[in-house]
Amino acid sequence: MLTAHDAILRVLLAFGASLVFGLERQFKKKPVGFGAFAFVTVGATVLTLVAETMNTSFPIHGSIITGIGFLGAGAILKSGDKKVAGITTAASIWTFAALGITIGLGQYLLAGIFYALILIVIIMDHYFEKHGFGSYSRTVIITVTDPLKIKEVEHMLPSSHKMTAYDFDQSKNEYKLSCYISGNKQDINHTLNSLIKHDAVSRVVVE
Repeated sequence: MLTAHDAILRVLLAFGASLVFGLERQFKKKPVGFGAFAFVTVGATVLTLVAETMNTSFPIHGSIITGIGFLGAGAILKSGDKKVAGITTAASIWTFAALGITIGLGQYLLAGIFYALILIVIIMDHYFEKHGFGSYSRTVIITVTDPLKIKEVEHMLPSSHKMTAYDFDQSKNEYKLSCYISGNKQDINHTLNSLIKHDAVSRVVVE
């Protein structure tokens, strides 16, 4: 029989499990941050605990996975015809819902192994990104002070870039260009450094 002590322990474990990954996503300014991962993991755990007390686990578990699938789909962003971002975040949301269910069922060993694999993926992802393996993409906001040089600034961006917004700050007489760029990390860093040195660019923000 499920006791109050066991229920509280499982909820706290679910929260702790979401803490590391959620903060990592938050610090990297991903579309879905700490709050969402904490809510998903703890929510899945609590619903599983409710299902366990009602002895109707399977229907609720299926509903959790289906519902989280729709939430994850909302984290996927499409830019242009072929550029898609947010796949990792969407998959992570679904994975942490599964982790929450596992913890809610009291399968601590399985949850521990599951979480260890998640941490391995995070570490490998950081390694690949640091060493420039695979595709690297970022949203960049460029502040331009001279409107006559906007086209010149755009030509400095990779050919695969996609402009997402043009904003004019009348009070500061500045233009903000938002774009999505992808490619080799070293090449993108070189582009960003060149933009920062441009006399018409006052600020470059990478998200």
